[in-house]
Amino acid sequence: MQAETIRELEIYEPLAPAELTAQCERRGKALWAPIGSIIDDPDCWRLVMMGVAVPYDDECRDKTAQTPEQVAATQHAARRLSAGIDPADFARYDAGELAGYDKNGADIPGPNAVVADADDDDEEEE
Repeated sequence: MQAETIRELEIYEPLAPAELTAQCERRGKALWAPIGSIIDDPDCWRLVMMGVAVPYDDECRDKTAQTPEQVAATQHAARRLSAGIDPADFARYDAGELAGYDKNGADIPGPNAVVADADDDDEEEE
C-alpha cells in the first residue's frame, strides 16, 4: 500500500526502508520526508486519514475512501494542528484572521486580519 505526502514529515530513521530514506533530507539529527514522498507501508493509510498524505495506489484509495468534503476537512484539521492553533482560536484561523503564533505566543495575523488603524484611534480621542 502506498501514499504520497502532502506535508513534510519527520521520519523515524531506524524503521524507515531504504527507498524512503533516499527521498529524505537530513536536518540536524532529524530525517524529513519532503512533500511528494512515497510512503510504502501497510499502515500508510493512517497518514491519509490524518490529512498529511493522499492515496498513491488503488489499495490505499480503497482503504481510505472519503468524500471530497471529508478529505478537505481532514486536511484543514491537519493544517490547524501543525500550526498549533488553540481550539479557542479555531474560528479566527478558519476565517483567515490568524495565521498562527510567534515564538512568544503572540498572534501572527492572517490574510483577513483586521488591523486597527492608528489614525482611527486619534480621531476618537478628539
